[in-house]
Amino acid sequence: MRSPCSRRAGAASGCRRPEPARCCGSCAATSTEGRRRGREQGLAHRKGEAAHCGAVPELPEVEIASRQLRAWAKGRRIVSAKAERSRVIRGQSPQRFAQLAGHRLEEVERSGKWMLLRLDGGEGLLSHLGMTGKWIRRSRDAAPPSHVRATLELEDGHVL
Repeated sequence: MRSPCSRRAGAASGCRRPEPARCCGSCAATSTEGRRRGREQGLAHRKGEAAHCGAVPELPEVEIASRQLRAWAKGRRIVSAKAERSRVIRGQSPQRFAQLAGHRLEEVERSGKWMLLRLDGGEGLLSHLGMTGKWIRRSRDAAPPSHVRATLELEDGHVL
């Protein structure tokens, strides 16, 4: 007989019990008080479902991000690529990410909530904005915003 798993271990331990409904945390939809406030605001909190609080980027935001990337970087060469070891570059090392330097961005395609940055030489970069992700363009001399996980420096002097 298998012992019951803790919900924290979840799917990683082979647990088949569903996770409790959760929201992004900004509307506290998992608490009793949050559900009460949700009902007052007309949000549906049915058992097993979390209310949508608007924190996850939807298709219009992803489409806008892909259009911005096209305008900012299409046809430009990447001078340097840097990333810290984090889940932002899943399955790759920071050294592998740095090998994007020297490649030219040929196209930015969107498929659902994913963006594919096609580079010359058959290389590519797959991007998902997640809960709060975004692409920001700044000049090379400007201070980086907080929580930057990866940067692509372009030949025109801008950094993404």
